[in-house]
Amino acid sequence: MLQKPLRVAELETVLRKLQSVGQSPSAERLLTAIANDELVLEFQPVVCRKPKLLKKLEALVRWEHPGSGRIPPGDFLPLVESNTGVIDALTDWVVARRWKLTRCWPSWACGCLCRSTYPRRTCMT
Repeated sequence: MLQKPLRVAELETVLRKLQSVGQSPSAERLLTAIANDELVLEFQPVVCRKPKLLKKLEALVRWEHPGSGRIPPGDFLPLVESNTGVIDALTDWVVARRWKLTRCWPSWACGCLCRSTYPRRTCMT
């Protein structure tokens, strides 16, 4: 329910945002997002239960759309997986961003990013 009346321009802005949220992004739009640095790389720790040690950090890609806000990964990752041009551009972006963000991290933390296989019996995933 609206708290106050909206001007026509404000209503148009709200309607554009609502319309863009329901639309699936295109490969071209995602490539533009990569070029415009609209993506965010977040790191999620994976910790063993016993002993409680950091085993790895997973790099997660998030899309901060300037008009629609955060777009859920489920809305754009299928597009990435089905389009070679997009997956190549995204891979290049992730690798470059990872190096930029982690160059000042301690060596033990960077080692967690480089590992790729872990015993399933000892680590929670």
